[in-house]
Amino acid sequence: MNVQELIQQFLLSGTPIDTAWNMFIFVHITLVGGIYAMKRKMTTLERLFVTLFYSVFGWLNWSALTAGYRLYNAFLIDIRAAGKGGSLYNATYDVLTNYGTGDRTLLVSIIHVTAWVLVVLFIVTESRIPHKKTPAVAGEA
Repeated sequence: MNVQELIQQFLLSGTPIDTAWNMFIFVHITLVGGIYAMKRKMTTLERLFVTLFYSVFGWLNWSALTAGYRLYNAFLIDIRAAGKGGSLYNATYDVLTNYGTGDRTLLVSIIHVTAWVLVVLFIVTESRIPHKKTPAVAGEA
């Protein structure tokens, strides 16, 4: 691949990373909001399954993000190795040679572990949060 093709592939490889981050945010908003909006407390079995499925999601999302960033970083290394020689993208090349994603795996890991701890604590202590009460039916006392 020449530099132009490497840069195009580098830019395309960012789409799965963006999608994984969007999914990460969406799942957290939906999960926490859904639990909070429930009109009743969760059973122990429900808490167990929510924690299990959330944990599987977190692991899959972490795996996708770290793999995406490794690929992203590999393209950067290849772009640097290919050099500027005759590239139409000299300004882009200059920016990318100073850009790095090597620390992203650690950052993704810290964010995922922190989110997992917070969400699991939320699930475990869910019985202590005020839930919406079902409206009283007319004539019921």
